[in-house]
Amino acid sequence: MKTQAALIAMTAMSVSSLAHADIADPGIITPFDNAQVSVTWLGALSSYTGDLTWLNADTATVSPVLFNNKTAEVNDSRSLGVALNEGDRFDFIYEIVAGGLDVFSTAEQRDWNQFRVTEINETTFQVNIEDIRLPRGDADYNDAVFEVSFARTIPAPGSLALLGFGGALMGRRRRD
Repeated sequence: MKTQAALIAMTAMSVSSLAHADIADPGIITPFDNAQVSVTWLGALSSYTGDLTWLNADTATVSPVLFNNKTAEVNDSRSLGVALNEGDRFDFIYEIVAGGLDVFSTAEQRDWNQFRVTEINETTFQVNIEDIRLPRGDADYNDAVFEVSFARTIPAPGSLALLGFGGALMGRRRRD
């Protein structure tokens, strides 16, 4: 627990030290085609209990709960099992289910100030959440912290074999 608290404290300090003059859109944009998405829980320091889900923009459906901030273990990771294309928007919903009642979504402009998204590199983003609606909240952004990573889909060996076989047929056909 001390390790988690130290991680969250360091994360909160680094995020709070960033200047946020304007509230930026916290929706994450997929960086390339056929991207597999994984979400890794980094921790939480909150007296409220909250559930993290993601919103599939294509179908407008909410996923089952990815993580609960009271039961998730640091470094737990979930692959979302979908392939997104470059430019697809990726949104989250954080619902306070005990200790208070509220829902925040990166898809809703009125909620944007509840989230801080930091680009770690072109394929990895850290998301920090403030779980008390601002301006009442303490703006520590350590109430739920997770990372979103994108990886390129690699075709299965069978698919690669079919592609190779098709290429060989095309090459043979051209010679005939």
